Amino acid sequence: TLVGEVGTVAAVEAMLREKVRQKFTGAHLHLRRAFQSFDRDGDGEVSRAEFRGVLEDRFHIVPTADVVERIFAKYDAAGRGRLSFHDFVSGVVRADFDEPMEPEVERAIRGDA
Repeated sequence: TLVGEVGTVAAVEAMLREKVRQKFTGAHLHLRRAFQSFDRDGDGEVSRAEFRGVLEDRFHIVPTADVVERIFAKYDAAGRGRLSFHDFVSGVVRADFDEPMEPEVERAIRGDA
């Protein structure tokens, strides 16, 4: 079931993090798999349309257009209009960890992955 249209950045980010954690956590967080689920065309980056599509189709989160734009802009710190793997990990995953991160996560955030 769809959660209905969600109108706040904080609510959508919280739901997104929870969905990524649910779907991609095993012995450790499978960061590449999570990123690849958003990168639907396989070009190595996530467009706004891909980002919104996964939120709606895979995670059943239906944010307003404004919320999608604000979250995407927050994660796309360089303003390129596309999210790299590093952007994705930094935005979607890093804020989810209150405790020390696994080395794989730290390497991905630094861009070493």
